[in-house]
Amino acid sequence: MSFPIRSAFGPDKRRVKCDEATPICRRCAVGRQECTYSDTLLPAGYAKGAGGGFSRHGSLTPSRRELQKRERRVFVEIEPPEWDYMQTVRFYFTFIRPGRAVENGRIHDPSFSPADATWLTMMVLGSQLGFLSKSRGKILVYGEGEELMARLWTSYTRYLSRMIQLINACIQESTPASSQRAIWYMGILVSLDIAVESQLWLKHVNGCLAYIQRLGGPETLVRANLFHNTTTPALQHSCGYADYTDEQLAVLLKHDGDFFADRPFPTPHQIIIIHLTRLRYRIATAPVAIPTATVALTAAKLFMRLYEVDIEEWAQTVCGFGVAADRAMAELHRDAIWLYALLSLPRDARLVCANSQPELPSVAPGQLSDAYDRHCSAYKSRVMSQLRKTYPELQYPPAINWTLVVAGVAAVHGGEEDRQFIDGCLYSNWQRPVGGASAFQCLQKLRQFWRSGLTGWEDCFYEPTPC
Repeated sequence: MSFPIRSAFGPDKRRVKCDEATPICRRCAVGRQECTYSDTLLPAGYAKGAGGGFSRHGSLTPSRRELQKRERRVFVEIEPPEWDYMQTVRFYFTFIRPGRAVENGRIHDPSFSPADATWLTMMVLGSQLGFLSKSRGKILVYGEGEELMARLWTSYTRYLSRMIQLINACIQESTPASSQRAIWYMGILVSLDIAVESQLWLKHVNGCLAYIQRLGGPETLVRANLFHNTTTPALQHSCGYADYTDEQLAVLLKHDGDFFADRPFPTPHQIIIIHLTRLRYRIATAPVAIPTATVALTAAKLFMRLYEVDIEEWAQTVCGFGVAADRAMAELHRDAIWLYALLSLPRDARLVCANSQPELPSVAPGQLSDAYDRHCSAYKSRVMSQLRKTYPELQYPPAINWTLVVAGVAAVHGGEEDRQFIDGCLYSNWQRPVGGASAFQCLQKLRQFWRSGLTGWEDCFYEPTPC
């Protein structure tokens, strides 16, 4: 850097331009005159050195102290104020969006508003934990891993705390809009819970349902809880929407045109799943045993409702994966729903109900002992056959995770080939870029169940398991 320093008794006196060379300028050297400099224009802190040059410490060469200070100086790159959010957006478009399903003709992207930075960062953080779990072949436990994982767990804790603060702030605000935001944030919180091996997700689900009850109406999170109750022991069901009517449930479960990629079947079928889980809860909590005939009659009515739904009309009206694919998945889920009823209700009630149903494809004589076994075996064979045909052609395979889980419980009575097929499908769905941790958590339970020698639905799902 140069300063406006001039020779005071040389060229400057004669109004001649000085080249400011040190220790003597060129014009003074040629004229053999003494060359001195004026200090009046020097910046503060600078002085003339012994050799004629100028430095902050009065010498041409920096002092040892200044050199040591320069060596110790560390240049730290400062992160932009919204660095986490910038990384979140980049990660979303690079890794998450390419694997998302097309629903109703489009991909539902977030708004990317700065106001949504916290929950969007949480969603991406859950995906990052999912990728790490998949690379290790197991669900991560909080705090485990090498030193490089410490930063991720720090972010996990920080944003978990931020989201809880946001939820509490929305609840305290107590306006209709803030209540809606609170419930939406609770859903994001549950998705982050499921990314880690813990039972925290169920506590947050129950907390959200309690909040919804206090507000007095059905809301968004119950959609996510539709399948969770099926893979939870009856005594631990989330019952925050037990009093909702079918009309309320229909409004609740509809999703932008009656099609949702993770539930690709008609809304009436989803309502029947809720009724079956309610029936399980009533049987488990009744102070006096409910008569077998009453349970069987209730189940038979649900069976008739299940098969009265016009799947062809539904497939023609929704904008999902295509008419043929939508029809195939709806038929597959319909049979899986009834198979779930046969597997999860008390055996006596299932037997009475099975005897009342229309004739189904028979099995080899002497192979099974009663009508229930024949009925259950026929439905298991039907579901497995549809799965083998449908799965390779699916645009979005995680859409049938629940059906695979139901078939997995039924496969305890089948051959090793069926179990290997279900294991491979669930593991593959989990390994997909947008595959949720719940698929692998259910698979872990199925693997234990197949080795246990037990056969009951709640022998498999003896504790709450996200699905």
